[in-house]
Amino acid sequence: MASISGKVEGLARRAAAAALALLALWPAAAAEPPATPLRLLTANFPPYTIESGHDAPGPLVNLTLELIARSGHAGQVEFVPWPRAQAITAREANALIIPLVRSSEREAKYQWIGKLYCRSMGFVALRERLHRFDEQTLASARLVVLRATPYGANLKAASITEATSFEDMAKMLSLDMVDAIYANQETALLALQARGIERAALALSAPVESDLLWLAASPGMPRARVEELQQALRALQKDGTMERLLEQSGLPRAACTGN
Repeated sequence: MASISGKVEGLARRAAAAALALLALWPAAAAEPPATPLRLLTANFPPYTIESGHDAPGPLVNLTLELIARSGHAGQVEFVPWPRAQAITAREANALIIPLVRSSEREAKYQWIGKLYCRSMGFVALRERLHRFDEQTLASARLVVLRATPYGANLKAASITEATSFEDMAKMLSLDMVDAIYANQETALLALQARGIERAALALSAPVESDLLWLAASPGMPRARVEELQQALRALQKDGTMERLLEQSGLPRAACTGN
């Protein structure tokens, strides 16, 4: 029995030694855990970012995921309510957010990676209730804007309500809680159509203003990573990938200036 026990112990020692030898030969990189994917925060803003359906996740999500991959990182998109998306990006160092409008109030809250798209803003109303958008008419109108956006401050109306989503704005308009939506008209139209309201029943103003949609990063993201993302965006612009992806999406293009 002693000889058998000794043989077993010997085999165990040799197996342990072989295992240690293999570990010593294993590349150091293999022992490192995989890098944490960058969190791409957004909300349901069709036709730009789309949470579900055939066209999901939307052209700006696809563009940003391509940008992240070009920078050498993995990316993971998350659809959450818009105020929450901004709150997460503010506190988590590996977070990115789209589509964000740059403003003086937001300037120091993010690191700005680059411009992704230009869109136009305007009013949308039910034609039977409101079909003129002159200053006098709007002065007695009830408006709704999206919460956590920079638009409400410059509007003059009888009242201005904030909603948490385009779906909520469409609901409020359909239930006669407001007279008009002020927002990106393309997204508002899709939200209203989802509630069964036909385009012919709606009145749209001429574009009132245009703005740029940005990709922004958490203020805590390392500067080196921010620069990698900025370099990747420049590469997408230079080789035509960005223009091709936007053209394939069929998004309408607006003429934008400034930030």
